[in-house]
Amino acid sequence: YGRADAHYNLAQLDLAEGRLATAQAHADSSVALYARTGNPQLQAGALNLQGQLAAARGELPRATESFTACVALSDSIGFLDGKLVAQKNLGSLHQQRGDYEAAIRTFREVLREVERAGDRQLEGQARYSLATAYLPVGRTADAERELAAADRLAAGQPGQQARLALLRADLGLRAGDTVAANEQATRARNLYRAAGEVAGEVTATANLGLMALHA
Repeated sequence: YGRADAHYNLAQLDLAEGRLATAQAHADSSVALYARTGNPQLQAGALNLQGQLAAARGELPRATESFTACVALSDSIGFLDGKLVAQKNLGSLHQQRGDYEAAIRTFREVLREVERAGDRQLEGQARYSLATAYLPVGRTADAERELAAADRLAAGQPGQQARLALLRADLGLRAGDTVAANEQATRARNLYRAAGEVAGEVTATANLGLMALHA
């Protein structure tokens, strides 16, 4: 698997450094090479990365194709984590298209499966995703319920706690509570810093700046 692994690792490195086109080329190569070497689980992981890159580049039909292939392949070999992550990514694509009802249906399906599997980390991610889909359609109480459940599952995960805090900042702004929004955005920035997630810290800091401008 040497060449396939090399392309997969280079795709991740290029993605981290913002070189999306070269990352996509490496991901495409890794998918093809894993298919030839007969390792479907690694191929599923490469398909998921391929889809993430296509989505980041705005190529939503291609991303849908990659994630759908990942779901089918993962399901055929009993690779539950691969299937659920790809399904969650399909839900995110629905959000990018503005089809929030389809996103909600997809995230609910993922949530049912992760609850059955007892995967607390994926459950927390699914509940977070569901909350992000509820907010744009005005289902604030549903979003709050999912956030509360996700909070209980996020212990010891500063990156996930930061994402939840940033979403709570959005809830505060929607409710007109700028003090609560500022507190949550500050908490998110500090948690991202603790987790070493620079991009998240920058996002939270930018949100704080925007709040200050509109205070």
